[in-house]
Amino acid sequence: MAIVFLSPKKKQRLLFWSISLFVALVLAVVLFTAFSVELGDQLDVDLKDIVMPDVKINFDVLNSSKVKNLEPFRDMGQVDPAGRTEPFLPYY
Repeated sequence: MAIVFLSPKKKQRLLFWSISLFVALVLAVVLFTAFSVELGDQLDVDLKDIVMPDVKINFDVLNSSKVKNLEPFRDMGQVDPAGRTEPFLPYY
């Protein structure tokens, strides 16, 4: 009778981890080769070359008649903390 050193369960576990490691290595190689050019270009940027735009916010819009004529939402009433019996029914 032959002597078996690895059980089928250990063979399956070894195969799983081998395939997982291979996929991880292939993914790492693909990612590093695909994004290495972009990362190298970003390192050459000087912070002095960045120009901040002037942002001007017009707050007069809040005092306009369109904003003043807005109507508030209806009050939905008190919602039971335990929830509603039928959650898909609308409130109105």
